[in-house]
Amino acid sequence: MFRKAGVAALIALSLSVLTIYVVQAEGTSGDSKKPKPWDYDSWWKANGKDAILTDLDVMEAYTFDPSKGEVASIRYRMTAQGKVRIRICGKGQPHLIHRTLVHWGQRKPGAHVEKWDGKDASGNVLNPRKCSIKLKVEPDTLQIAPERAEQILNDAEHGWGHVHKLHASVSCGTFDLEITSHKSAVRVSGTIAITAELLGSFRGYADEWGHGVAWYVGEKMVQHGDIEASQLTDPQVFTLNLDTTSFENGTHAVTINICDHNDHEGIARVVLDIQNEL
Repeated sequence: MFRKAGVAALIALSLSVLTIYVVQAEGTSGDSKKPKPWDYDSWWKANGKDAILTDLDVMEAYTFDPSKGEVASIRYRMTAQGKVRIRICGKGQPHLIHRTLVHWGQRKPGAHVEKWDGKDASGNVLNPRKCSIKLKVEPDTLQIAPERAEQILNDAEHGWGHVHKLHASVSCGTFDLEITSHKSAVRVSGTIAITAELLGSFRGYADEWGHGVAWYVGEKMVQHGDIEASQLTDPQVFTLNLDTTSFENGTHAVTINICDHNDHEGIARVVLDIQNEL
């Protein structure tokens, strides 16, 4: 994510993305297509010849109405045992993460159904038609040579992505993040300071790599940067100074995404009512 993000594929004509680890697969609702090889080394190929995740069906997730309490099903099939991550992202913006629906959940071969209530990580109802669903699979059979594993963990750019099975269990998870300065539906005007605080004890690899931070208003990124490990505080607070006069009056969602540069994320969102004098 952010400056050290792995490669992610966005499908122009589809609302969903399948990433079979270092193998990319494109799928529309109900389709089952074999993955397209990306840039991976020979020691991945034994596990990358066939699709690990097939029969993706996400149509319901784009047509239901969560404002009415409806819940959508995301359906897929695993051809081998492995771990699955499912993210709800902005449509056409894979780095705008609204929610991690499944964080590397263990799944056996066979058909699976995941439920989504249409809400983001902070409990706000989203418009499913403005979202995309990203699935990523890491097969249990993935074998990595020790010297290659060391290189992956120590290479700052992670050009081939992240291998979560190499992560220490205490460092592989999601950050508990909350916007503490404002509540949804509050009326604001002028220049305001929006703050988010890191809660809980999970720190991922931030003590080593620091945090990448991105703020969005609606679908527009308004601030993006890094906090180095040496600059971390306890508690860790993130601040956005927002000039609300740059936006039309009305409701606007403000989202913060953070990461530890090792593919572990924190998400918080608040919906503000901007009302400036015209």
